[in-house]
Amino acid sequence: MKKFSIPCSFNGQINPVDFFIGNPNPANHPIQFQSKWLSSEKGGQVPPEMMDSIAKVKIIADENNISFEELCAYAINLANGYEQKEIPEYNKLFIEYDKKFSNEKK
Repeated sequence: MKKFSIPCSFNGQINPVDFFIGNPNPANHPIQFQSKWLSSEKGGQVPPEMMDSIAKVKIIADENNISFEELCAYAINLANGYEQKEIPEYNKLFIEYDKKFSNEKK
């Protein structure tokens, strides 16, 4: 299980919130229950684009038999500028997914 901070909205103010990502139930979004708790108990919202990005990473991990935790950690750290060394194989998976998704929309 990995811990990540995600910038969440609380009445228009952005604050980091820690989320824990492991091997989620395939029937649910990877942070569905944590996001629901944040909303109902604290009045916070995970940005929709973050929810979409995490779902995308889960699909890529599943389709390529890669650890979701590791791929998610890589993607979040890379997006936040924390990743010290890029992994070309992972970057290629993200590019291929984007191409596939954009072709399906046409």
